[in-house]
Amino acid sequence: MSEWGVDFEDEANDDLEKISPTVRNQILDKLEWFRSHFGEVSPIPLGGELRGFFKLRVGDYRVIYDIR
Repeated sequence: MSEWGVDFEDEANDDLEKISPTVRNQILDKLEWFRSHFGEVSPIPLGGELRGFFKLRVGDYRVIYDIR
């Protein structure tokens, strides 16, 4: 089983600091679940200017990520 990691861009860290602790924790919990279950998830690709990136919905928020 591969071990996946999650790295944040500086802008993402700034955005996380601006939202409520409740929503921040929901996003971080979802990312931890996502990291642990990445091999079971079908990435949802984005198009247009964000082509090459993928999205993960967390409530009203969308986490944009790429795979390296």
